[in-house]
Amino acid sequence: MFYLCQDGRFVEARSLLAEDASDDPEIRLASGIVAYWEASSGRGEIQTAKDILSRAARLFSAEGDRDREAFANVYVGLCYMWQGQPTEALIWIGHAVRESADYSTQYIGLLSLAVVNCTQGRWRSALDNLERLAGLVEAQECLSLIGRFYQHRAMAYRQGHADGEQGFLRLAIEDYETASNYFEQAGNRGFEGKVLNNLAYLYIESNPRLAHIHIDRAISLQKSVNDFIELAQAHDTEALIFLREGQLKKAKRSIDKAIATMRVNDHRLWLPNLLITRGRIYSQAKLVQLSKKDFAEAADIAEAAGDLPAAARAYLAAIESLVELVPVGDLIAMYRHANRLTPDGNTKAAMRVMDRVSEIFATSLPELAKTEHQQEAEIFRRAILDAKGSITKAATLVGLPRQTLAYNISTHHPELSSLLKPRRRRKKLLS
Repeated sequence: MFYLCQDGRFVEARSLLAEDASDDPEIRLASGIVAYWEASSGRGEIQTAKDILSRAARLFSAEGDRDREAFANVYVGLCYMWQGQPTEALIWIGHAVRESADYSTQYIGLLSLAVVNCTQGRWRSALDNLERLAGLVEAQECLSLIGRFYQHRAMAYRQGHADGEQGFLRLAIEDYETASNYFEQAGNRGFEGKVLNNLAYLYIESNPRLAHIHIDRAISLQKSVNDFIELAQAHDTEALIFLREGQLKKAKRSIDKAIATMRVNDHRLWLPNLLITRGRIYSQAKLVQLSKKDFAEAADIAEAAGDLPAAARAYLAAIESLVELVPVGDLIAMYRHANRLTPDGNTKAAMRVMDRVSEIFATSLPELAKTEHQQEAEIFRRAILDAKGSITKAATLVGLPRQTLAYNISTHHPELSSLLKPRRRRKKLLS
C-alpha cells in the first residue's frame, strides 16, 4: 500500500483499506498516508490526514513501538508543511529521524527534511540531508523513492544556482532527467509530470523549444492523474515560456487557468508565485494598475502565511517589472516593504535584498540611491552593534570580507566609525 502511494496509485491504495474506523495502528497509519497523498494532490483535506496520522502515532506510542510512531510523525510533519508551518514541520520530522534508526523512517524522514528546507530556500541544509540519505538509496527497492531522491537534490541544486553557485544548473538538469527516468519506469505519471515541469522551467532561457516539449508532456500527465495543484503549476511554467517569447495573450490565458484553479479549490499556498507571474505579464502589457494589484496581493498572501521571503520576492518582482512604469515614490515604498520583510536580525538577507535592488536600478533614480545609502548604513550599524563593535564579526554578519566592510565604512559611512572598537596595537618586542 505504501509503495502504491509513492507511485501515485491512490485509488488502488484506498481500495486495500478497511472501511471501518478500526483503531489498529497500522490501518490508521495506512489510511493517514493515503489521505496525505490525496490532500497533497488536491483531492482531500490536509487536516484530516494529520488527524488520522496523529492518532496512529499515539496508538503506536501506547504499544511502545517507537519506530512506527516516528514513521507516522514524519507524515505529521509533512502535513504541517502543507499547512504553511515549516518550523513545526522541521521539529516533527527532525525528532522522528533522531528517535528511530529504522530504514523507512530514515529514508522518508531525511527526504522530507530536504523538502521542507527547500521550501524555505535553505538549499545547503537540504543538500546536507540528502548527503546523509545517499548511502540508503542503493538499498531502496521502490523506483519512485529513488526518483524522489534525485528530484529533491535537483531542487536544492536549482536553488543553489539561483544563489550564484557555479555548475549547479547542469547538476540540477542531470538530476531532474535521472528522476524523470525512474518515475517513468515506475509508471508514476504525477511525479514524472512534476519533474518535466521543472525541466521546462530550466530550459526557458536556453532552449524554448525543449521547454515547450517538456511542459506539454507535463500538462498531459497532470491532467491524466487529475492533480490540479501540479496542473496549475505547470500552467504557470507554460505562461512563463509564452512570456519569454512575447506571446502575452497566450501567457495570460495559461496563468488565468492556474490562478482560477487555486482560487476555486482554496489553495492559497501556491497563489503568490502565480500572481507574481501574472503581475509580470500585466507589466509587459503596460497594464500598470492590474500589475501592481497582483504583486501586492501576492505579498499580502505570503506575509499572512508567514512566508516573509516570498513576500519580499513579490515586492522585488514588482520593482523589477515596474521600474520604468511607476513614479519613483512607488518604487521606494516597494523597496522599503521588501526590506521590512527580511527576517529580523538576518543582515545577510537584508544585504541580498539591497544588492538585488542595486542590480535593477544601477546608477539611475538618484532618489532611490539615497534611500539605499541610508539603508546600507542602517544594516552596517545593526551588524556592528550585534558584533559589539568588532569589525571582523560585523563583516561575517553582513557576508562581506572584513577589508570590504572597513573600506565601505571609512569611505561611505564614516559616522559609523565611532561604533567600532579601536584596533589594538601590537606591542613591539624588545630587541
